[in-house]
Amino acid sequence: MEELPRWMAYGHPVLMILSVGIAGAALRFGLKMRRARQRKGSRAETDRPRHLLLGKIAVGLICFGIVGGPVSMWLIRGEETFQSFHSWVASAVVVLFIATAIIGHKLEGGDRSVVETHALFGVLAFLAAAVATVAGFILLP
Repeated sequence: MEELPRWMAYGHPVLMILSVGIAGAALRFGLKMRRARQRKGSRAETDRPRHLLLGKIAVGLICFGIVGGPVSMWLIRGEETFQSFHSWVASAVVVLFIATAIIGHKLEGGDRSVVETHALFGVLAFLAAAVATVAGFILLP
């Protein structure tokens, strides 16, 4: 198979940086709601809808990106897939974000018993995404 243009290899990293940025914004709203809940204070009515929207967008983009990484390595760069530390951390990131989304869906449905678990998984997913981002820098063309 003929390789695609090399400049296309930047599509995956750009998409993933955008995804992690959106996840960071979702995390920010989630932490803001958590602080308000712990202080028994009021929070802005827009915090929850923004957190939900940004979280769903981030998870969707990250799930799309986990496919884009191996495709980029194979079709654009002509290299083996899942041979780097980045790929294994990124796989863990996707699992953490999906788990966070599943738990978040239960929370969205009214199950308040999972709020702490959702928060823990969300923070772990974001931190793991930061590690995957840094680990991916050495793979840039």
